[in-house]
Parts: sequence; C-alpha cells; structure tokens
Amino acid sequence: MYWKNRIKKTISNSGVLKFLYDNCFLETMNLLFNKREKRHIKVVANEMAFEVIASHYRIWNMFNSEKLEPETFDFYRKYVSPEKEVIDIGGWIGTTVMIAYSLNARKISVVEADPENFQILKRNCMINYLNDKVELFNICISEKTGDIVGFGFTDVNNKDTSTKSIGGERKVVTTSLVDFLSGRNLNNTNIIKIDIEGAEQVIDDGLDYISGFPGIIVLLSMHTVFWDDKAKTTERLIPAFRKFDVYSDKEESISEEELKIMMLAEDKSPTWDDRTGRFFTLILKTK
Repeated sequence: MYWKNRIKKTISNSGVLKFLYDNCFLETMNLLFNKREKRHIKVVANEMAFEVIASHYRIWNMFNSEKLEPETFDFYRKYVSPEKEVIDIGGWIGTTVMIAYSLNARKISVVEADPENFQILKRNCMINYLNDKVELFNICISEKTGDIVGFGFTDVNNKDTSTKSIGGERKVVTTSLVDFLSGRNLNNTNIIKIDIEGAEQVIDDGLDYISGFPGIIVLLSMHTVFWDDKAKTTERLIPAFRKFDVYSDKEESISEEELKIMMLAEDKSPTWDDRTGRFFTLILKTK
C-alpha cells in the first residue's frame, strides 16, 4: 500500500524507527484499516450463520450469546413451524427475522417503520439472500391508514431508539394493524410478533381481528412507559385481551386483574418488567 512504502522510505536509515515501525506502528495501522474495511460481522442463530452490517455490534454480540431477549429465542424455538408463516411487526434490524429464518418458517412478513432501521434490515436480508422467504414493509402501524408520519430524534445527542419521535424528516405512510393483517393469510400463520414501542396502545381492533383465527400466538411487547394515558389505554385494550388466553413470556397464566396492575403500574422497575424497566412481554393465545 502507498502509506507503507512512503513510511518505509522515511525510516529505512533509522534502526530505532525501524523497530517501532515493525513492532508497533504497522500493527496499529493494520488494525485501523481492517476495522474500517470490516463492515459485516458473523452471527449465528440455531446453528445457522448469517452476515450482518456491523453498525449494531453490541446488539449482535448479545444476539450471538442469546443474551438479547432470551425468552424470544425460546418462544420462537417452541412455536415456529415449517408449515406456518410468521408476521414480525417491529422487525428493527432483523434479529427476530434471523431467528425465524433459521428455524425454517414457511414465510416471514416483516414491518419496520423507522426508515433508518428499515435500510439496515433490508441490507441484512439482502446480504444473506433471505428474499426467498422474507417480505419487507416500510410502513408505520397506527390508528388510521394513509397518514404520513416522520421519524427523528427528540434529542440529537441521544441516539437511543426510545427517544425517536413522530415529527422527524424521514416520512413513512401509516396503516392500521387490521388493514395490514387483512392483506396477509392468517389461516397459514401461527406467530405474530408485535414490538412497536408504544404504538400497541392503538391495536385493539387488530387484536380483535387476530382473535378470529384459531391457533395464532401473539408475542406482544408492552411499552407502557411510552403510553399517552395508561388508564385510557388499559380500558381500551382489556376487552381485546379477554378474547385470548394471556401468559407472561415464561408462559405463566396472567389474570385480568394481574394484567391491569401491570399496565397501570407507575413503578419504573416492577418485578415483571425487563431489566431496562421499559417494557414487559405477553404471550396471547387465541381461544
């Protein structure tokens, strides 16, 4: 490389500089160049290897060790079927897509609202040639279909996904959960994963619709910290939950009264919440 030849000429007559070059500088420069050139990393799900964009290295490292939401791994291993389809609403950068694909799901329909995350998700699927089973949708689940919303950050210095808000420059079309699901074949579907960071407060009609299809299991993340009004949202969602058998992510049965307590809690780190204090997960089984 050019930089190597130039440096060699400069230090060729100095023994001390040559030693430093051979033992320190060259190794450091190689590491820097290799790091810049290493844009993909290897991840493994259920003994199937994938290549993914390295931009979320910490997340993928947790994914490899199954420390990233381990209950989700367990859930998918138990319920994914080669004869059935998976609908992944809130696909993020593709973690659950990789799990479902590695378990040979018949088809995987993936919704991701944030355009930035969607491009990473799309690239990760392209790198691994997953288009034989995976269909991607850059749309936002909302109360109404056909609105335009924007994604951005409430704080430009904080890139945590929880600070993302409607009103940014990246525009996306909305759809109600019912309208999206009505275009899917739910008779051939057995898993619907919903992780939409607070927007679950407007999916009561969608849950009503799902309840009409026997054999479907919903993995639902409840981000109550992002809800506009916990009391109103609880009142809105409880009638829909009555149409399902409700369980924790460890498949322990949850009564309606227990569920209300969980939804209305003001404690930032209740015992049933995840370790970050931001959400808890429910498993809903159609009756």
